[in-house]
Amino acid sequence: MSELNPVVYVVDDDLQMRTLVRNIVHCLDLECQTFASAEDFLGNYQSGSGCIITDVRMPGMDGVELLEAFGQLGIALPCILITGHGDIPLTVRAMQSNAVDVIEKPFQNIVLLNAIQRAIELDQENRQQKETALAVLRRLEQLTERESEVMEGVLQGHSNKQMAFKSNVSVKTIEAHRSRMMKKMKTYSVAELVKQVTEARLELKK
Repeated sequence: MSELNPVVYVVDDDLQMRTLVRNIVHCLDLECQTFASAEDFLGNYQSGSGCIITDVRMPGMDGVELLEAFGQLGIALPCILITGHGDIPLTVRAMQSNAVDVIEKPFQNIVLLNAIQRAIELDQENRQQKETALAVLRRLEQLTERESEVMEGVLQGHSNKQMAFKSNVSVKTIEAHRSRMMKKMKTYSVAELVKQVTEARLELKK
């Protein structure tokens, strides 16, 4: 699925609940796909943007276990969990597993609508951050070994003179490598270089 066409995936063993949630999703003019179990979802999901809405209590793999499996499988969809009254232990586990929202039944339609909109926006933000990080990574891969060394020196706050002394080269040589490195990284200030490289490395570790 295209990132321009997010999909809301609904996982619930209750047909009436799947139908209700699907109708709510359609109010936002979003595509909706429904599944009767977590296993069914995992067996059919390939990739795509959007979010997932799942009940906490289901036969077989429950909603929290599904969310926990996302981390192992590399699925980054924001997850909204629907829970019954009194499911406090499962709710705690859900929040610890990074559920973006936990909604208690019975709920008003507007509550779920707002949660879906927040989840879709979060997914788009996450994907944009990942794309930005990958773009920075591609620039890093274009650097020569010496340019990479100079960049690391800049990130550590070393002056051109310090880097020249350490590498046993002239300051002008360091300045030339630094200039080419900054152009390849498409940045014009040390502050911006530090920001983009640091954020990209953190994002790619997620």
